[in-house]
Amino acid sequence: MEVSTRLRICLVDDNPRLRAGLRRLLSKESDMTVVAEAGSIAEARDVMRRAVANMFVVDLGLGDESGFDLIRLLRNHDPRLPVVVLSWHSESVYRMRSLELGANAYVVKSDPPTALVATLREVCATRSATMK
Repeated sequence: MEVSTRLRICLVDDNPRLRAGLRRLLSKESDMTVVAEAGSIAEARDVMRRAVANMFVVDLGLGDESGFDLIRLLRNHDPRLPVVVLSWHSESVYRMRSLELGANAYVVKSDPPTALVATLREVCATRSATMK
């Protein structure tokens, strides 16, 4: 992956330990860097406004808030901004709703860590191909 297509990821999850683990996982990848973290929709909105991330990884459960609302917000802000949902919910209804709202992909937290890494690369490659 070229430096210009390096993934600058914002992790959005209300669990700081999970975000730290994801940061460690993704820091091992030469084509990915975590540039921001958010534990709420308000924090994610701030990251979105600063335009430091070119991809968002979003949990559906954000305390009293819903990741569905964040997906909608991100889509309204920039329809081309890649959004990958990372959730404990393995039921297809959550996956389908996320994709209907505009998420590019859905990964279950119980999947192997390599599944998330591969999905992030796949979404980036698909996005790059459609922008040519």
